[in-house]
Amino acid sequence: MVDGTFMARMRAHDLKVYPWTFKNEPHETRRFMRDLRVDGVFTNNPDVALDAR
Repeated sequence: MVDGTFMARMRAHDLKVYPWTFKNEPHETRRFMRDLRVDGVFTNNPDVALDAR
């Protein structure tokens, strides 16, 4: 599970995070993109990810 602790550990080692596919859940995609600030996502719903940027 990607959460704040996971992101902090990855950033401490200069690693990028690209979570794998999302269902059509805009609130979850926004959480990853805005709150956790992942580096990108792989998704089946690119329109949702673009709206979440």
